Amino acid sequence: MKDRLLRKYQHTCNHQLPLSSSEVAQTQLAAKHLHVDQAQAVFRGRLFQPLAIAAEGQPAWLAQAQLGQLNTHANFLCLQRRQWFAAISENHDSHAFDQLTHQLASPLERPLQVAVIDPHTQQETRRLFVVPDHWEAAARDCLYQPL
Repeated sequence: MKDRLLRKYQHTCNHQLPLSSSEVAQTQLAAKHLHVDQAQAVFRGRLFQPLAIAAEGQPAWLAQAQLGQLNTHANFLCLQRRQWFAAISENHDSHAFDQLTHQLASPLERPLQVAVIDPHTQQETRRLFVVPDHWEAAARDCLYQPL
C-alpha cells in the first residue's frame, strides 16, 4: 500500500516543511521581503472508519463481501479518483443497489469510492470505500512494515 497517511505525514514534516528554512528558500523569501515565522501543514480529506463502527453518515469503508450490509433503498454513485474530494454535482447519475452489486460482481483490484445518495432528495448522505476482500489484511500487514 503506497497511499498511507503516516508516510505523507512523515514526508511533510521531515522534508517539505523544513524547505522554508533552507538557505535557498531564505534567499528567495528575503528578496521578496517575506519571512516565515512558522511552517505548518494542514491535511484535508475524510477519515474512513470501518463500517461496523462508523456513525451514521460518517465516511466508512467495507469489504466487497459486506455489500449486503448497505441500505438497499439508497442510490449509489461510483466515483473516479478525481472526484474523491469534490462535492457531488447536482446532475449526477446514481444507481439503485442492485445496479451497484451488478457493477461489483467481479472481485475488485483496488478500492472504489462510492457516494450514497438519498433517492428522494438526491442529496449525498455518506461516502464509502468498497475495498477488495483481502484489503484489510494487507492494510494490517503494512502496520508492521518500515516506511
